[in-house]
Amino acid sequence: IFAEALRLAAVTLDARGVPLTPVSHCSALCTLILATDEGRRRCLASWQGARPGEFRPCHAGLLTLSAPVWVEGQQVATVVACQFAAPAGEGEAWQAHLADLAHQLGLDEGALLGAAGSIRTMPGEDLQRLTKLLHLVAQTFGEIGEERRNLIARLRQIAAISQI
Repeated sequence: IFAEALRLAAVTLDARGVPLTPVSHCSALCTLILATDEGRRRCLASWQGARPGEFRPCHAGLLTLSAPVWVEGQQVATVVACQFAAPAGEGEAWQAHLADLAHQLGLDEGALLGAAGSIRTMPGEDLQRLTKLLHLVAQTFGEIGEERRNLIARLRQIAAISQI
């Protein structure tokens, strides 16, 4: 819901950096990239390299932002928002590198360039809002994780009592 509402993509990684979820609301451009083995490898490296609260370019020049998910003081996951760009003049000219990227990944250059329009450009105020919202999503995941741990502990306690 978060990814679709903001028209960007999101993925959740476990503590080791392995995706726990598929990419939500994947753009047409990134769907093409992720269809290749090398593209998936590069995207995973970009997601794993995202630093919490810091906008960083991915291998395709698009922006990524991450937020850690904490459960009982331990980082258990990371939520990554990706597949969006800053307005022209504020970020990299990522489109200029698409022809090279298509060649490197063995993709049709025309198809990749044609899919560039699926990338959302986010103005500065939306980037600030995204930082806050992504933090809230990660915090909510953490709260759900803590509630799940508490529920499992209670169920184990009930099971132990019922065996007496």
